[in-house]
Amino acid sequence: MTNNKRMAMPDSWAAAAHEFLEYKRAAGLADTSLLTLRRRLRAFAAEICTPPELVTQRQLVQYLAGRKAIETKRACRNLFTAFFAWFETAGYRADNPARLLPAVRRATPRPKPCTDDMISAALERATAEERLMVLLAATCGLRRGEICRVQSADVITGTHGEHSLIVHGKGGKQRIVPLTEELAQAITAAGGYLFPGRWGGHVEESYVGKRVSRLLPPGYSCHKLRHRFATVAYTDSHDMLAVARALGHSSTDTTQAYVALPEEALRALTEAAALPHDVRGDVPHSGAKQAGYDQGEDMQADGTASTGRRLAGDDTDVLLASLLLAWSMIDGIRAGSRSFRIDAVSLAEQWGLGNGRGRRSQIVQTAARRLDSLGVIDLASGSDGYVCGNCTASLELLEMVKESYWREWQARLVNEDSVQ
Repeated sequence: MTNNKRMAMPDSWAAAAHEFLEYKRAAGLADTSLLTLRRRLRAFAAEICTPPELVTQRQLVQYLAGRKAIETKRACRNLFTAFFAWFETAGYRADNPARLLPAVRRATPRPKPCTDDMISAALERATAEERLMVLLAATCGLRRGEICRVQSADVITGTHGEHSLIVHGKGGKQRIVPLTEELAQAITAAGGYLFPGRWGGHVEESYVGKRVSRLLPPGYSCHKLRHRFATVAYTDSHDMLAVARALGHSSTDTTQAYVALPEEALRALTEAAALPHDVRGDVPHSGAKQAGYDQGEDMQADGTASTGRRLAGDDTDVLLASLLLAWSMIDGIRAGSRSFRIDAVSLAEQWGLGNGRGRRSQIVQTAARRLDSLGVIDLASGSDGYVCGNCTASLELLEMVKESYWREWQARLVNEDSVQ
């Protein structure tokens, strides 16, 4: 009895909540998402003990301030914004208390993938059913809710006999992921749901979650197996867009929170980005301060340093062009775009790289190929002096590449000072 009371929506919110959720259902929101919205509305309504017609902005702000997790704050803010916008539009109140709520920053990604040793140990202890659950999460990247809905009819065979699985994801979205032969045979042999429920249908998400979690070390769960899949997939492909599609993410920003690049790969990346210290080249001209070169000595308008020195060398021009391209990719991602089309000649002219149109274009094209060889961009064929393609690396990796180039540039300036 007490439990039912706690689960019920407060009477003053019941009608409005029901109508809002029906409105969202009409917009195509999945049942699982509707259930999540209802739970958050119920929790908020029960805590503030105020009907929706009288809720103030102060109450909303205080409620957000009381949530500890950043993602919970973001989810609640999004819910308040949507609910009270609808509430005002529907004519239930003349104002919208959520209109001026503070923006909530995104959480800092902290991927925590299961290691292969953890997975091997889990598979040794697992039952046949649990083994399939672990493999679907670790090698296919499925969520626990997607695992419980796997059924024989969703296995498809390609023209060359390869098997794939139609995954029923969040929000009613579907995607296709490749299957190993072991998984394909097991799912097909099930003759229906791979994990059937006790009274028909399939098992619940919590069933899968509990079975998998008890096989893993404390602090690890089925979700961390998805982190493992994302990390391995990205390390092998360097294609964040492909990994996002495999995981069922609509944005690569979400995928980045799943990818933990191994320390060895990070070290190899920075070492590959570095250039020999004994190669000298041009110091960027006065525009350099706009890109963060204000830590060195002052530059004059003609591109020479205040000491009057000027370095020379095409390889250093390529280093600077690589740094500028990495900087441009970072700005593009922050602006919401991973594709790029950069005028190589204009970029070289702006920074005083090379002499002549052909040489300037060649310097920037060489820098772009260097980034492509590192796996941080996917370079497409350019035309008319443009560098085109897509950025496939995470923002974190690009920042590391940029910092590596920047440190190399600073080291060269120091070397030149010692020579002088």
